[in-house]
Amino acid sequence: MLAHVFAGDDLAGSPSAAQPVSRWTRFVSITLLGLLLVAGFALAVPEPAAAGQGGTINTNNVELFAHLRDHTVIGYLDAGERVDIFWGPEDHMYEVRASDGTVGWIWAEFLDPDGGGSGGGDASSAPAEEPAASSSSAADQAGAWSWSGWAMVDADSLNVRNDASSSATVIDHYGPGEWIEVIGNDVNGFSPINYYGDVAWVATQYLSWDGEYRYASVGSIGGGSSSEGSSTIASASANQEHWIQVNGRTGRVDLMVGDSIYATYWGSVGFDTSSDGFYSTADGTYYVYAMNEPLGYTSWANAYITHWVGFDPSRFNGFHSYSKDANGSVLPNGAGKTGGCVALDAGAIQAVYDWSYMGMRVVVYR
Repeated sequence: MLAHVFAGDDLAGSPSAAQPVSRWTRFVSITLLGLLLVAGFALAVPEPAAAGQGGTINTNNVELFAHLRDHTVIGYLDAGERVDIFWGPEDHMYEVRASDGTVGWIWAEFLDPDGGGSGGGDASSAPAEEPAASSSSAADQAGAWSWSGWAMVDADSLNVRNDASSSATVIDHYGPGEWIEVIGNDVNGFSPINYYGDVAWVATQYLSWDGEYRYASVGSIGGGSSSEGSSTIASASANQEHWIQVNGRTGRVDLMVGDSIYATYWGSVGFDTSSDGFYSTADGTYYVYAMNEPLGYTSWANAYITHWVGFDPSRFNGFHSYSKDANGSVLPNGAGKTGGCVALDAGAIQAVYDWSYMGMRVVVYR
C-alpha cells in the first residue's frame, strides 16, 4: 500500500516546489516502516535462557533433534511438557533435557522459557519436594551455570541441599554411581548441581570425576538410578572407572575398566588423518553427551544410522553403526571412512552402545 501512495505522489503532477516535501514524507515513511519491520523481527528473536532454566513446550509433536547441526529426530514432545534448558538460543534452537532424560535440540518457537524448577526428571523418581531458592550470595560465589561437567556420586547416600551449607535443608538423596551435572565452582565444600532446572548443592568430597569409588561401599556399579544399567558393565569390576579409548588413526576401540582393556573392537574413523581437524577423529578427552539407539537420519552423511553415542559436540563426532538406507540395510561403502565419527559393525556398535552412559569419558589418541 505504501508503494502505491508514493507512486501516486510522483504521478500527480505536483509543482516542483512540493518535491522536497514529498521526498521528506517518503523518507520518514520508509524509516518508520523499517523500524516497524525491525521491531517485528525483534519480536521473533528467541528469549535468552540461562543454562539450567526450566521451560514448557507450547505445542504438540515437537521434534527433538540429536544436535544443533544434526537433525536426526530422537523423540517428540507435547504441549505442557516441562524440560530443562541446557543452552540457547543458538540459531533459533535450544538444547534441552526431556522428562525421560533424553537430551536434544528443539526449535525455539516451540518452547516457552521460564524461571521454573520442575522440569525434567522421571515422575516416578522425582524428589518429594522442590528445592528452596539457593541464596544469591552462594550462587554468585559459585559462578553457577558458568561451566558444567559430569561427576559420579561416590557415596552410599549423598544429601542434596538447597544451599551451600551442612545446615541447609536436605531435599533429596543420590545413590552410588549416579551421574550428576556440576555447574559451578566449589563453595564452602559444596558444589552446585543442575537439579531439575534449579540450583542445588552436594558435598564436593563425594563427587568422583574419574568414575572411581573411594568412599562408597557398593557391590556393583551403577547403584540408584544410574543410567549405566548394563549387564556387561555390572559383570566387570565394580570399583573402577568404565570408559572408552579410541585410536583415531587405526580405529581401534577399547572398552576400559580402570587401566585394563575389557573388550576391543575395530571401527572406521575420519578420512582426515590429522589429530585436530574438523573431519578427523580428533585427539582429546570427551564425555558422552547424547545417546539414541533407533534408526535415524543424519544430514552429515545423507544416510541413516543407529546406536548414536555422541562424545565430541564441537565436531559432532560419536560412535554409530555403518551408514544405512531408510530400511536399515548397510549401504555400499557404508563401512568406509567417515567425517570424524567412529562407525562400527552391528555387533560392535551394540556392545559399545550397551557399555556407554551419559557422562562417560572417551579418550581419543594416536
